[in-house]
Amino acid sequence: MNSVAATIPQSASKSDELLLPAFTLWWREIVRFYRQRSRVVGVIASPVVFWLVLGSGFGKSFQSGGQSQHYLHYAYPGVLVMIALST
Repeated sequence: MNSVAATIPQSASKSDELLLPAFTLWWREIVRFYRQRSRVVGVIASPVVFWLVLGSGFGKSFQSGGQSQHYLHYAYPGVLVMIALST
């Protein structure tokens, strides 16, 4: 018990003790994700294909706020969020 207490700095707070393991696990998963090229391609290609297929289908028939705009312009931020959440 004394050896464990000696390795932890006295200035470390409880939040630091929780953040370091969480950050370490997150970093490990990010490294594993980017090493698998097929997953990276799938995460990016899937929402982009979804965006293009739906965008070409809806086209200019989409109206937002009383004005006509192309669906691809409307859905673009959502696609970016889907890509970010998939990682």
